[in-house]
Amino acid sequence: MKTCPKCRQKTDKKQCPSCALVFADYEQEKMRKTGEVYQLISGGELLKAKELAEKLSLEFPESRTDFILLVSNINRDLNIAKKYRHAQNLFDQDEHEQVALVLRNIKAFDPGLEEKVIALRQKAKQQGKYAEQFKKTVDLFEKQWYGEAWIAFHKLQKHNKNDKKIDIYLKKLDKIRKGLIDEVVQDLGENDFQLAQEKFNKIMAIFPDAE
Repeated sequence: MKTCPKCRQKTDKKQCPSCALVFADYEQEKMRKTGEVYQLISGGELLKAKELAEKLSLEFPESRTDFILLVSNINRDLNIAKKYRHAQNLFDQDEHEQVALVLRNIKAFDPGLEEKVIALRQKAKQQGKYAEQFKKTVDLFEKQWYGEAWIAFHKLQKHNKNDKKIDIYLKKLDKIRKGLIDEVVQDLGENDFQLAQEKFNKIMAIFPDAE
């Protein structure tokens, strides 16, 4: 015996004798419309998915609990999507540590949204490490440890070729190196070979590739 979901009549037939509802057709229609909800979720149309799921909870009352759970999951993803947009704005402002905090321990119901959250979290982590390395390298430059800074900036450049800030510091270092070389050339021109040798040794200690 089964209970008709429409009129609550009990029957062992394939069709309700009271309201003529065909149970197989009813179940097929429920599955089709539930599939529409998941298609909307996959397409990122969470608000439309929520609206449809809420309607289906009334249209298919015997599955109301399932649809309420589905709506709850969609509400969670709507909140995650909001956090994701906020995290994107923070990422664009180079606030990488804040991005990690906003997206910490987040797991979305929608696989597409989950993938985007994970990707942004990983990018923020990588950029955070890079920002820390860049700061340490700038500190080397500020302390006038030009040789170490020269090597460190070139290492950073291998993985961040489009960072114009690196180019600026490398140009500054190149200008310093050329200035030191010009002093050696001037001393040689004045036949001050000893002073030239001392300055040359200094250059080689700082910039080994200057030879």
